[in-house]
Amino acid sequence: MHTCYNIGSLKQGEMSFDDPMIFTSLLFGAMIPYAFSALTMKSVGLAALGMIEEVRRQIRTNPGILNGSERPDYRSCIRISTQSSLR
Repeated sequence: MHTCYNIGSLKQGEMSFDDPMIFTSLLFGAMIPYAFSALTMKSVGLAALGMIEEVRRQIRTNPGILNGSERPDYRSCIRISTQSSLR
């Protein structure tokens, strides 16, 4: 069995937080979920902004959407969400 750290009184399989490599690795490992969550929230926010801009554009060009006399273009909204999910 291979042991990465075998220092002084430490037995095989034990870790010490006094080791700078272990402490730094633990800090980076604890940061990774937060970093991925932040990136995901940012991309979802950008996709939502694109969707809102498209809905506003459609309402400006076809005001009848609000009273139900005209149908909105659903395909453009689906295209925006699909392209955002593939990025």
